[in-house]
Amino acid sequence: MKFLLYSLMLFTLCVSAERVRIYDTLGNEPVLRKAVMALAQEPDAPQYEISNVSTAEAAKALMAAQVEFVVCGSDNLPELEKKVLNLKSRRYASETLVVAVYITNSIDDIPLNFLREIFGGKVIAWRDFNGTGYMIDKVAPGEGVSGWFAFSRLVLKYQPPAKDVYLASKAGEPLVIASGRQHAMSCGIEQIRPDLRVKFLKVDGQNYQSGKYPLTLDYYLCWLNASPEKLTEKLQNP
Repeated sequence: MKFLLYSLMLFTLCVSAERVRIYDTLGNEPVLRKAVMALAQEPDAPQYEISNVSTAEAAKALMAAQVEFVVCGSDNLPELEKKVLNLKSRRYASETLVVAVYITNSIDDIPLNFLREIFGGKVIAWRDFNGTGYMIDKVAPGEGVSGWFAFSRLVLKYQPPAKDVYLASKAGEPLVIASGRQHAMSCGIEQIRPDLRVKFLKVDGQNYQSGKYPLTLDYYLCWLNASPEKLTEKLQNP
């Protein structure tokens, strides 16, 4: 009888515990998970559940009140806004991917579609860009490394990188490699270091500090009826 009573009490506690469900359309977004881990340590914290889903699944769940929050990027936010009426959103982080080459390289600007062809494998040599026949040493962030989301979504458009792309295991590695190899082209997170012998290319005529630069991915928290203050506070904590 005591065991039955204890089980009933435990069941009641589990059922009554507040749940916060979050759908992540970016896929294992590390800033989100770090924020949720911090919130989960607080007294009387709710149960947080994070699932990786498509934009369409996230929109459907929001409209059906099956989820409190959705995390997305600036590339798929318009799709979410189109499908979910009265959607509220707040930007909590940005990721800018710079394209670096050795400082003596004559190229200064590159169209985004050419960048996709280089890292997608269609273009392998510098011939069409600076008149030399040298092979392009291609470097980019690997999966799980800062810059991977911007590289995967904005450059590759969710396609796998070419086999001749070296995928770095550390965020600073792509720019360091470009600094040491005359024929390298690296995509990496913006890091201003005077000791690096690199220059950053314009992409589609825009430099990385431009408000129209095409390789900046913003992260958004979206909701309909939830209260986002606690979560956004943790997401935006430096």
